[in-house]
Formats: sequence, C-alpha cells, structure tokens
Amino acid sequence: MKYILNETPIRTTNSFRMNNITLDLELPTSTSFKSFNGYEGIRYEYDKEIKSPLGFTTKGTYAYIDINKSKDITLECNSGIICNTIINVDKNIDTTITIKYTGDNYNIQNIIVNASENSNITMNYINMSNAISLISFENKVEANSTVTHNLYDLSGNIRVYKYNSDNAGDNSSSYLNNIYLADNQEMLDMNYYISHRGKSSNSNINVVGLLDGEAKKSFKGTIDFIEGCSKSVGKEKEESICLSDKAVSSSMPVLLCHEEDVEGAHGVANGKIDEDTLFYIESRGLNKEESINLILQSKFNKYIELIKDESIKEEIWNYINKRGQ
Repeated sequence: MKYILNETPIRTTNSFRMNNITLDLELPTSTSFKSFNGYEGIRYEYDKEIKSPLGFTTKGTYAYIDINKSKDITLECNSGIICNTIINVDKNIDTTITIKYTGDNYNIQNIIVNASENSNITMNYINMSNAISLISFENKVEANSTVTHNLYDLSGNIRVYKYNSDNAGDNSSSYLNNIYLADNQEMLDMNYYISHRGKSSNSNINVVGLLDGEAKKSFKGTIDFIEGCSKSVGKEKEESICLSDKAVSSSMPVLLCHEEDVEGAHGVANGKIDEDTLFYIESRGLNKEESINLILQSKFNKYIELIKDESIKEEIWNYINKRGQ
C-alpha cells in the first residue's frame, strides 16, 4: 500500500520533492507484547489504535513511563515495535532515557515527552536495526525545562523520522543532535520542527552524517518563532558528507518568524570531504580509508561523547567501524 508520509509544516514547490515522501509499505497490523526490555516500571495497554504523526494509522501497544525521581533508564527493543510511548516527567527531575533498536522487524513508534517545570530530560536513541524505522518524537517543554534528543541513526534500509518540539514555557529549551550513516540504496527522511512560544526559549538542531553508495537523504528543518516568544534563540545546522557520486543529499532549512526580538540562524553544508584536508592527513602516514575514518570520527565524536555510559559509547563506535569496513 502506498503511503504519503512526513509532510512538511511549510509547503515548497513540488519540483523540489521535499514536501513529503511516498512509500509502498506492507505495515504489520498489530502487536500485543511488552515493547521493551530493561525496565519494569512501564504500564502497557494492548491492541489500541495508533495514529502516527508521520501520516498513517495502525494498531499496537501504548506504553506509559512515569518518571518521579531522578534516575537513568536503558530500554532495549530487539524484536520490532509498534508503540505509542508516553513519558511523563515530574517537576525538578533530571533523567536520561536510552532506547536501543536492534533486529530485523519494523520499528514503528511515537515517543511523547511531557517535561514538567524545572526538569532536565535527555533522550538517547541508538538505531542499529536492519528494520524499516518509522519513528516520531514529540515534546512539550514547560518553563525552565530542557529536553535533549540525541539520535544515533546507524542502520536500516528505510528510515523516516519526524520531530516536533513545543517550547511552551518561558526559558524552555529543545535540543536535537542527530548523526547518521547510510550506504548502498538506503533511504533516510528527516522532518524536524521546533516552535518557540515561551519567552527566552532556546533551540538547536545539529545534524551530521555520511552518505555512500546510492543512499538518499532528505533533511527538512524548521524553527518557528511564534508571536510573544521575545528574547528567544533558535539555530539549526546540517552537514552531509558524500563519499559517492551516486549518493543524493537534499536539504531544506526554514526559519519562520512572527516576533521581532528573537535570534535565528541556519546553515547547510553538503559535499565531499575536503581534498586538502584529506591530503594533509595522508601526508602524516595514514592511507585514504584511515584518513576518512579519522575525519568522520572528528565529526561524530562530540555527539557520541554526550552519552554517559562508556559501554554504549564503545558499542556505537564498534558498530560505526564495522559498517565502514
């Protein structure tokens, strides 16, 4: 069945082919099982209708995670998932939740983070799955709270992501960091949107990745300054490195502004590794493959270092190095 997915908040000319993505998919109809391993404090409701913000409806599981004390949680999903995951974080909480995807089945998930006042939430997503991933992220960020999403997207033939964060409260912050790898004929579609409604709110979108083979990537990033969000700052930056002439990288950064006293910035860089930089590194005794790996490590390292767990960082680097062989 053909699905039109991931429509942009602002339409552009159809000739750019950036407004949405059309995919022919046979989606699974339902799953009725506990979606995660690694944490027992989850309430489940089974066989419920799920309306994905990506643009389709299916049936699956609702998972509720209530965080009422500061703690770190790691969840593992290795058998596929069709799930609405609602994460409710109480006031004055500092927590990190890490979700790891492995296996070969569909990853269909809506992740909703409700951040109460004065909370600090970090969400780490590590996709090392060969599955088709159709995942959306939604935040509501109250006053003086910060929600950070770190997406380490390392594998999968088809990957479609939608991110929608609402800086609802004053001094609220939304940060999204995303690294990715794609080669062969893999396809990656990203549609990221942050709205500023609270005064002195902050946002930052950082995306950096590598394309090889005949991989295709589409990035749409929108920062929206709503009237009344004075003193707010929003920035987005996307960098795509193409190792193949057949790889395709498309980008559409957007700033929308309905308030005068704000600061917005965006930047995009698509292209190959700088030949002068490559020559300089090779002149120090490394071969071309080693030089490219060193450059990629320098691009990815600051985002991987955001993870606290050393074993997870090592797992990510091992997977990146394995894919690069």
